[in-house]
Amino acid sequence: MRISPFYQTLKKEFDKQKITYILHGNQSGLATDLIHHLDYMAYLTGSKEFSLDTRLLDKKIRESKRKGYMEITGTLIAEFKNGSLGLFRCDDKGLTPKITEILSQNKRYIIKENESKALVSEYPEWQWLEIEASITYQSQLTTTLAENLLTAEKCGLTTYEESAPYHLQLLEPLLKFLNRISVKKYDKYPFT
Repeated sequence: MRISPFYQTLKKEFDKQKITYILHGNQSGLATDLIHHLDYMAYLTGSKEFSLDTRLLDKKIRESKRKGYMEITGTLIAEFKNGSLGLFRCDDKGLTPKITEILSQNKRYIIKENESKALVSEYPEWQWLEIEASITYQSQLTTTLAENLLTAEKCGLTTYEESAPYHLQLLEPLLKFLNRISVKKYDKYPFT
């Protein structure tokens, strides 16, 4: 998300602000998608520490589309140190399209990736405006990413040093949740 042109434009809109970030949809699962959204929230807000509330997750764990792994559904809440809040919801049934909302005191975005559109509303009028929101897929970004690495020795992706703590802040609470509700006890993260 950090190197996708549309999502990069939102950095200017929400840079270092306290935001509410809402993700809803069940086209994939929470464990599969969540790290990308938590990383993006950290990118937007500049806040790198967060805690997760797993109380609203569904108690039934399902198999991931990737053999041997698990997926979670329900609602997960992330509270960032700067006061930003992430609400992430994935239903266990149906085909709800993925919708992302990003809200601050002065601006609101509702992003419909599957339609390549977003609704934007700004203070003080709060009138909704529909804009183009083309989401660039990784396969389209790879060439540019490789060229930047080879020619400029720069990469817009999250570094390992930055990403590892995000992963642990996500995976540790999920592992505790899984071990709390499951007969089988896990010592490794069964998520991709």
